[in-house]
Amino acid sequence: MDQPFNTPVIGFYGFSGSGKTSLIYTIIQELEKENIRVGVIKRTDKAISSEPPGKDTAGYRAAGAIVTSFLSASETNFVTSHPLNLLKIIDTLRSLEQVDVIIIEGALEPEVPKIRIGDVPVREKTLFTYTGDFKVCMQEIKEIISSEKKGQK
Repeated sequence: MDQPFNTPVIGFYGFSGSGKTSLIYTIIQELEKENIRVGVIKRTDKAISSEPPGKDTAGYRAAGAIVTSFLSASETNFVTSHPLNLLKIIDTLRSLEQVDVIIIEGALEPEVPKIRIGDVPVREKTLFTYTGDFKVCMQEIKEIISSEKKGQK
């Protein structure tokens, strides 16, 4: 499958409440069993922030910092002061960790192969509509990962 990315990317889309997040949780768990490292991009059309108002990192951004990072004993996050384009996010994920596949919940970009969930209008480069057959879904995902690995050699 021809993708403009250096890492296989698979998008999922559907109406809110259609089961996208639950399906992606299960896919990640199945891929992890096979030592396939997954990165995830969650997209929303809502204007929300992952930084609660009144916290230091939100204050740093309000003061003018264009990017902040929060480092704790359990995790690290980065927040930019503006949305990034998809290719920049993918490149950033790849540089942070070695991932074998990137999943996008809420994929819009026409170049991203996608799996549709539910009766939502079909988007460009939709591979199929998920109707509850998890085995078929996993076969498709593994094929994408496998074909991309072959194409990189």
